[in-house]
Formats: sequence, C-alpha cells, structure tokens
Amino acid sequence: YYWGLEAIRAMEAWDATMGDENVVIAVIDSGFDTDHPEFQGKIVSTFNSYYGTSDVSATPENAEHGTHVAAIAAGNAENGQGVCGVCPDCSLMLIRAADDQGWFDDASLIDGIFYAMDHGARVANISVGQDFGDLPDRWQTMNPQERAQTHSRIVQQTKAEAEFWNSIFTQAASQGLIVVQATGNEALPCELDPMKRVTMAINVGAVNEQIERADFSNYGLATTVSAPGERIYSAVPGARSGYNDGTSMASPMVAGAVGFLLSLRPSLSFQEVVNIFLTTGKSMANVRDELYIGP
Repeated sequence: YYWGLEAIRAMEAWDATMGDENVVIAVIDSGFDTDHPEFQGKIVSTFNSYYGTSDVSATPENAEHGTHVAAIAAGNAENGQGVCGVCPDCSLMLIRAADDQGWFDDASLIDGIFYAMDHGARVANISVGQDFGDLPDRWQTMNPQERAQTHSRIVQQTKAEAEFWNSIFTQAASQGLIVVQATGNEALPCELDPMKRVTMAINVGAVNEQIERADFSNYGLATTVSAPGERIYSAVPGARSGYNDGTSMASPMVAGAVGFLLSLRPSLSFQEVVNIFLTTGKSMANVRDELYIGP
C-alpha cells in the first residue's frame, strides 16, 4: 500500500514531527469530497476560484483527482482507517479551480494561487498539466534534430508566458507561499509547458517502485525533484481509497514534505527548501536528460 511513503522515508521523519496544524497546504485542483474521513478536522477553508464560491464539491469523477491528491499531502493519520498523508498533522486549504467538466483555465489557477497567498497557506500544490494535443505521439517519431527544433520553437513562442508564471510564483514565494507543481504525464521535456519553465516553483516528476523515472513522466532540466508517482494509494470519493498513477500523485508527496520541513523550521525560504531536497535526495540523472531549458 505505502511504498511511496517508505521510499521517501516518511515514517522515519515522523519521529521528528508529523506536521504542525499552523502550516496550511493549499491544494488547487478539480474538486474534492470534503466529507471524506481523511479530511475531517483538517480543512481550514475552501474556495472555488472558477465560480467564485466556497463550494469545492464536484461530481465523483471530477472530485476523484483532487481528493486523491489532497490526501497524499496531508491525509488524516488519526481516524484509524484509509490512508495517511506525508504531513498528516498539517492543515488543508481546498481550492477548486476547474469547471463542471474538470477543465482549468489560467484565470482560475491564478485566482486560486492568490487566494492561498492571501489566506495564510505556506504550500500550494498544483497537479495540473498543459494539453499538448498530438505532440506526445509526434515527439516519439522525431529524430534528435527535429526534437531540438520543435523544442526551440515552442520555448521561443511561449517565452512571455513563462516569464508571467515565474512572476506569479516569485510573488508567492516573497509572501511565504511555496508552489509545488506536477511536471505532467506526456513523456515530454517539461519545459515545453511555460508554466513549468520557471525558477520559483518546485517542479515534480514521477518515479516508479524501482526508483526509476516513470514511463509517462515529463522530464528535463526544468524538473526540480522527483517522487513516487506509480500505484499511489490514497483517498477517493465516497469514504473509499484507491490507486492512481501520475506526476499528479508525485507532486503532493513533495508538497507534504515541504509542509513537514516548514513545521520544523517555519522560516525556511523557497531556495532553502529546494537546497534541502537537492542535497538529501538520490541523484536521478535520467529525469533531467535531453535538451535544455532554453532562454
């Protein structure tokens, strides 16, 4: 069930702390089952940044992703059932940024980030990726020169968008909010997504149980760190638990770890947190190979 927690040695870390309820982890996602036992007594606030309400519920299908993600970061350790999050004593802020069909737009994501900033969250998890259409299939058929040309073209075309996202995340970090985000599941260089081509967010790839890059995980020099993302057991709607795969699962592993670090040392800066991960984690060269981040 819990190979991911074992892989990041969470149980050993809990000897120091299981988190601090004053450290709030915001999860910006598609929707949530707020009645799930994993969330009882843990939710400090809710916000629907797409519709401008406090209702973060959704259809069971659209709520599964957010419910699973949030419980990975900070699921309840004291209810005697289900799962346990990486930082189980941290608090949760649940932010739905998707419409009724589960689609996100930039405005709702930005509103969600600013809500988290303005309401005291210390960590924000964003397990959202760009839709690349048929590029993943075409990428597999390209030769190295074609890949380099496509990479350069996309990076240049989205340069302004990348600078915009970096300014958002920089502002968040300046106000004490550390953004953690999934790199995506298209087996592409993650810097092709301008939201990931930034310096002030922690970009998370996925590894499997062999601690190798998961086949689906995006990769490249914009990847900050990787975490377990295959067969991750966590909450799903209806007071149940189940398995899911994706960098969406790896990202809240890291968000929970950030919450853990801030519970021990609340004054840690964004760069200090990143440095702790880079100096204590296992080197994963194949997660960062091929091409470059570009200008």
